[in-house]
Amino acid sequence: MKVYRIRADVNTYQSLLLVDDALYATDVIFFDCKPKASTWQPIEFYCLYPKLKPGDFYDFVGGTLIIPPATLDKARKFFEMAGEVLPVIYNQETWYLINILECINALDQNHAEWLITEDGRRVSLEKYAFHQNRFVISSLFKVPETCRGAILTYERSKDPNEEFKAFVETEGLTGLVFEEVWNG
Repeated sequence: MKVYRIRADVNTYQSLLLVDDALYATDVIFFDCKPKASTWQPIEFYCLYPKLKPGDFYDFVGGTLIIPPATLDKARKFFEMAGEVLPVIYNQETWYLINILECINALDQNHAEWLITEDGRRVSLEKYAFHQNRFVISSLFKVPETCRGAILTYERSKDPNEEFKAFVETEGLTGLVFEEVWNG
């Protein structure tokens, strides 16, 4: 089994920013495995580098992805299984922000490696390690320790009907990088 961190490929594909800069100072942009649908109001985005390629997935802030309607049509089952699909506005069209709510206690604290301050506080996770028996049906997930910044996915069978990475590759979807963070 392998686990990958999912990141948007911002060097090759377009990414999106908030039209209203004031929202950066609010909790609207923090996505930490808590539901937002009941109070969500669509927010508006723009593309800073429109000459980059458009993709099927767009970067916003850590722990989220923004997708056009065509991507939602193709991959809806993965997103709805893992969390919420929230409407946003881009180019006067409704697009979608994926808020991952599947937040599992799967990190193996005894084998994960942390950057630690002189006074013993954990600063950042340097090396992931997982308990293999704690994975759930949704192949898109987060762990509490990195939930504000990292969307993860696992690979077991490479079945595109069950696993997000295999689905993206089989469908030829663009805009993502899968960074292997654990091979167990």
